[in-house]
Order: sequence, then structure tokens, then C-alpha cells
Amino acid sequence: MTASKTMMDWVADFLAYRNSLGFEDITLKDALPRFARYCCKQDQSSHLTREIAVDWVASRKKAGPYYRRRLLGQIRIFAQYLSLFDPKTEIPELGLLGYAPYRRRPYIYSDEEIRRMIAVAETGKWRVPFWSDTLPAIIGLLSCTGMRPGEALRLRIADVNIPDRQIVIRESKSCLRRRIMIHETTAKALDRYLDTPIPVPRHGAPTFFRRERGRPIERRCIDGSFRYLRKWADLTAPPGERQPRLYDLRHTFVCRRLLIWYREDRNVQELLPALSAYVGHSEIDDTYWYLTATPELMALCSRKMEQFAEGGLQ
Repeated sequence: MTASKTMMDWVADFLAYRNSLGFEDITLKDALPRFARYCCKQDQSSHLTREIAVDWVASRKKAGPYYRRRLLGQIRIFAQYLSLFDPKTEIPELGLLGYAPYRRRPYIYSDEEIRRMIAVAETGKWRVPFWSDTLPAIIGLLSCTGMRPGEALRLRIADVNIPDRQIVIRESKSCLRRRIMIHETTAKALDRYLDTPIPVPRHGAPTFFRRERGRPIERRCIDGSFRYLRKWADLTAPPGERQPRLYDLRHTFVCRRLLIWYREDRNVQELLPALSAYVGHSEIDDTYWYLTATPELMALCSRKMEQFAEGGLQ
């Protein structure tokens, strides 16, 4: 490793490189600087080793098996990059910490829960000005379109064409630019939000969702507010499962769309590529990741299978 660079410097270079490729990397931006600071405190900033990686992950006392495996995977990605410059870099294997489920079950919201969240957000006592207008609008848009939270926060006013009911998503994962259609009710809700007297900054392209003085909304701000909202709306996951997240609205959208198609007796296999393109996936396998075996979906699938077995489906 170059003597003039510390682990913090290499992490900064790596994150800048990933950003240039269009990756959002929210979790990497949070975990890797903490790992680099740990290396400096342990006087282990010269080379990345398996030992220091495992020690840091093990030091996260409150982390469960899945989260520790995830942290080790993030260090692994960084180590693969670092090994191009430092041949002494050791790339940790994911199995070093034993087995942990790779996919944790997302929280699938019911329609009533989404309505309750929006109602509570509208009446919540927020410290952030205009938050009772902005947060419900964001939740409504995510639930109606399946957009990633980061995509919604980066939307510019010029990207939302309310008369034509279209939204252009320019900054997306893997740099995929797409145009999506929205329902008339969604367009009306966004139009009402534009009437909110939130200032627009004088310089730069104003984002659609804004804080006081027209500032863009940081992801950590909305994530922190959502934790309060989850508590106020009495949303709790079953024991042993992950608590509801804002991102789970994306999972909910995909599952709900399949339910609608099954109920309408549509050919889901033919329509899945369209759904994949709508939510911004380059591969249909990425869309399968969002499917969750909810009771309603499994009941409809079972009914279809029975019809197929009886010769009722061609």
C-alpha cells in the first residue's frame, strides 16, 4: 500500500470511484468510514487483513448474524478494490462468521397501514418545517410507484410532468434512466404538494421534495423521521423479523402489482418484464428478489395451480 495513504484515504477513493459509476452505496458510505477509523485506532491501517475485518465486525455487539455477515460483505467489496493496488490485501470470505440467511423477509404493508402512516405523518408534531406536507407526499409516491427512496429524494421539479402524468428518473441505480407513468390521483397529490409554500433555492436545479429554505432532503433525515412515524402508527414486525422500513414500500408495490394481475386473470409471466422495467431493474432476476410469499399471493398462486392441474389453463 502506498505509504502516503491511510485506510481512510483508500475508503474515500473507493467511494468516489463507486459514485462515478452511478452507485448510491448508502450502506457502504456508512460502514466503510467506521471500519477505517477502527483500523486507525488499532494501528492496523497499513494493510487490510482478514483478522482486522473480523475483529471489527465482532466489535458490533448489538449486530445480529445477518447484519454481521452484511458488514463483512461490505468490507469484502472494498478489499477486492484495494487488492488492485496493494497485493498484501486479504479478501475476507463470507463464511468466516458462519452461516446467516442472505435475504431477510421484508415487511409487506397492507393498504390500511399505508393510509394510517400517511394520516399520522400529516398530523405528526415534526420539528422540521413543512414535514407534515413533505413526508406524506413521499410515502404516497413510493407506495404508488415502487420508486427507491433515494430516487424520490433526487427528483427535480422539472422531472415531474403533472399534466402528462409522467416522471423522469434520471439518477438511478446502475445509471438507468427511465420514464414512468403515474395514476391520476398520484398526479393530483403531487400537484397539491407543489402548492405548499416551501421556498425554492435561487441557485441550482431545485429538488421536488424540499426542506426549509428549499434545501434538498438528506436520506438520514427521512430515515430518522420514519422511525418515529413507525412508532406513532403502531407498525411492528413479528418477533425475530426486521422492523418496517421505508424501502419496504418498494417490496409492497411489486407484490401488490402481482396480486392485481392475478385477480384480473392476466398472464403474469408476460407482464413481469414490464414491471421490471417500471421499477428500474436491468435484469428480471432483480425483480424476483422483491417477491414475498404473502398469504394473499400464495392463495391466488395455489388457485392458478389447481386450475392448471385440472386443465383449465392453457
